Formats: sequence, structure tokens, C-alpha cells
Amino acid sequence: MILLNFTIVSLILSDPSEIVTLPVDQVVWVGEPVTLFCNATGNPAPNISYTAVGENGTVGNDKTLVINSSSVAYVKTYTCTADNGVQPPAAGNATVTVLGKSCFCLTLQD
Repeated sequence: MILLNFTIVSLILSDPSEIVTLPVDQVVWVGEPVTLFCNATGNPAPNISYTAVGENGTVGNDKTLVINSSSVAYVKTYTCTADNGVQPPAAGNATVTVLGKSCFCLTLQD
């Protein structure tokens, strides 16, 4: 009688997050939309989030951050972070600049 012992070994490979598409700086006029895009790879697949530099909390939890109507309140540097639990997380920055619309006005006098 031959007895065989088998051991099954599972090998799970983990790769840290790597940003493959960095968000790009944006310059827009007041009221125009802003779209920041960030894409990353890794194993397991990373979660992507956006934060505003110097502020607490996230401002987005997807590859794309959309600001529908820009104002000076959105003039910031935003960080895209890709994290899959394998250290270190990957990050990239983009700055949003919002230009005001100026008016050249004349005052008529009698």
C-alpha cells in the first residue's frame, strides 16, 4: 500500500500601487468645469481617492474628480492617492487655478 501526502500551497503575489496616469494641472475660468483623472495599477487593485493639500478628509473616491462649476474656493492642489494595502501607497498632485472674469467699466458723467 502506498500512502501519498499532498500539500497544496497558494502563492498570492502582491504588488504595490503604481500611478500610470497622473492628474494634470488645470487652468479654467470661473464657472467652467474641472476634471482631474488618475489611474493606477497594483495587486490587489488599488482604491483611488483625492484630498486637497492642507485640508482634512477626502474630496473624491474615484479615478475621476469632477468640479461642475469652478470658483476661487477650488483653487487648490489636489492629491490623488492609490492604496491597495501594500506599502507604500502611490500619490500624484495636480493644481487647479481658477481665473476671474474681469470687466472694463466706464462711468458716464453729466
